[in-house]
Amino acid sequence: MSDGTTPVVRRDQGREFLALGAPVYRLVHPKTVGSVGVGVSLCVMQPGQEVRRHRHDFEEAYYVVRGTGLMYLENHEPIRLEPGLSVYIAANRVHGQVNDGSETLEIVCSLSPPPVEGQVPEFVEEDQ
Repeated sequence: MSDGTTPVVRRDQGREFLALGAPVYRLVHPKTVGSVGVGVSLCVMQPGQEVRRHRHDFEEAYYVVRGTGLMYLENHEPIRLEPGLSVYIAANRVHGQVNDGSETLEIVCSLSPPPVEGQVPEFVEEDQ
């Protein structure tokens, strides 16, 4: 793991976050590179895995690198996730996704500011 003194972090050096239902690797984060205003994570979802619907008080942007899925974003129709697609998630907007494809779904997530270590977002049930 990086000690915050280098700006370079490999996926296996990221801080694993498992509370959402699929593994998220926090790469650019205060605990990896000492960032203050930005975080970058990689969400890796196997077929059938879901990221539970949740909200948090920071902005987030997704970029789909590989695979396909379906994203729920509050006040929008379901969004078909596919490589090359970017999705902006405003602060406090409920969102979540499922890998409904047959291969790994990889999403690069940019967050501003970065999430606080150990803090879990507010989970929201589907019928809310």
